[in-house]
Amino acid sequence: MIAKKEIDDNINTSWKMSKETLSEYKYGLCKFIVDTANEKNLSKEVTALAMQIVNYFFIKNSYFSHDKLTVACSALTLSIKSKALKIFVLNDIFMIYMSKKKNVEIKELIQVPNAEIKNLRNQILDKELSIMKLFNNLLPDEFPFEYSYLYSVVLYPNNKEEIYNFANKICIDSYFTYANNLYKPYVVALACIFFAAKFLDIATFLDKNFKNLDQMKFIHKYNMNEKEFLRALYKYEEDPAQLLIEQNKDENESSDEENKYLYFIGLSLDKKLHPLLKMEELLECIEMISDFYEKMSKNYDLANNEFNC
Repeated sequence: MIAKKEIDDNINTSWKMSKETLSEYKYGLCKFIVDTANEKNLSKEVTALAMQIVNYFFIKNSYFSHDKLTVACSALTLSIKSKALKIFVLNDIFMIYMSKKKNVEIKELIQVPNAEIKNLRNQILDKELSIMKLFNNLLPDEFPFEYSYLYSVVLYPNNKEEIYNFANKICIDSYFTYANNLYKPYVVALACIFFAAKFLDIATFLDKNFKNLDQMKFIHKYNMNEKEFLRALYKYEEDPAQLLIEQNKDENESSDEENKYLYFIGLSLDKKLHPLLKMEELLECIEMISDFYEKMSKNYDLANNEFNC
């Protein structure tokens, strides 16, 4: 995670690039990744990781100092390698990259000299090394998708499939913003579930008297840390009754159900949703994703044009 100030005052904004230009570059690179991933049927985790890499890379580096398409393609190939998924597709990704660079159809690439192909491959490899160095050889490995599923099960038991499927699409869209660079996966997941419920015209967990919020009492126990909370969410999805038995057995202070419930209702709304959640971060994340959708609805060209490298 990075500080918001780092985004607001990054090298590109210090060069007085307009917000519109920054949005166009960022959106175009992410759209190239999504379109390519969809074409090759890559996993949502690979797609999300590549988008997160590109966003972070250009927070730390200037758009003018690096070939944007090479960075996007390198982020995609690196994501595929890191997930050890569909390694055989790497050559297909490279062919798409070459056709974009040469501005020709893939079938015409047979005419490109071998030396030029080798040079382009080396550019991809060099950029992969630069990315790994930037991330200290440790790429992000947490995504909002698992949280969106687990929260859908707890908060929307009667609409869990609808909410989860819609939220997953919004999770991918959230990578067109800086949300996943700024906030933890559970924050982004909750923001995406909020939008899924809104779009599906279902009550959201931020609505007053949202009945299913009470379900979270089964997840909580005293002084939970982040890992314990995630483990409890998984346990709830598998077997809610067994989770309750285990938690009561573990708690030394009191296994009394009434006391446990009093503890839960004493929590603020954000802490009911996650022990480390800050409401201001959730609302900021919701606003960031909302701004993205508003921008797309007002700018048809940006939403539909091919990325011009």
